[in-house]
Amino acid sequence: MFYNGVWGTVCDVGWDLDDARVVCRQLGYPDAIQAMFNESAFFGEGSGLILMSNISCNGTERQLFDCFFETPVGEDECTHAMDAGVRCKGKIHMVKKS
Repeated sequence: MFYNGVWGTVCDVGWDLDDARVVCRQLGYPDAIQAMFNESAFFGEGSGLILMSNISCNGTERQLFDCFFETPVGEDECTHAMDAGVRCKGKIHMVKKS
């Protein structure tokens, strides 16, 4: 995630497929195939701030920060071993800026 000029990760506490759907759409993919959680850091541990935890999306939000989350940004008790992951469906479409 990129927030307030810094990159960070999302804790997998409360992470599910609806949350992953929002992330995939935010990245330009049509939908999510799988949400990675269970304190496994499936794609490897990130670094920097852990920006969000206890996320609850209904799956239709435009971006992850539109979802409910209990933990204030930057004040999380998760470790990077609990970084959430997603697998998205389809191909991303890049838009070239002129």
